[in-house]
Amino acid sequence: MHPNPKIREYGKQELEDLTARLVQLQTEWSEVNTKRNAWLVILGEDGDNGTEPTAAHEDDSATPAPAPNDDDITDVARQVISETGENGFKPRDITKKIFMRGRKVGSGFSSNLLFRMKKKGEVVEHNGRYYLPKFDPKPRLNMGVSA
Repeated sequence: MHPNPKIREYGKQELEDLTARLVQLQTEWSEVNTKRNAWLVILGEDGDNGTEPTAAHEDDSATPAPAPNDDDITDVARQVISETGENGFKPRDITKKIFMRGRKVGSGFSSNLLFRMKKKGEVVEHNGRYYLPKFDPKPRLNMGVSA
């Protein structure tokens, strides 16, 4: 127990806020997962990890399904990136969206992927945000190169 009553009070309030947010996210995850599984059943498809889709359970609803291999995660990441708009994105945004799609990746995965994509010219970077070339806020001019 911390001796300072102000810090204790702040800590208690912060803990309550975080707990409420966690419950909200678990509820959202459960609803999304239930809808996803329903569509998988309707379409007659298996889940991403090769198992039959099941209804979400309350105790495991906040835990994403593990990814079978890196190629599948990369495909999910590329799909997430292609869905981003003109506002751009940061590596942590990609990581969060991958998590919400039922995958868990390390913190460096998105940064590494974006670095490789930047080298290939698939994304551009401005001030720590990444953009698809069609949404580049500062398009480069090809000086001296004719079409």
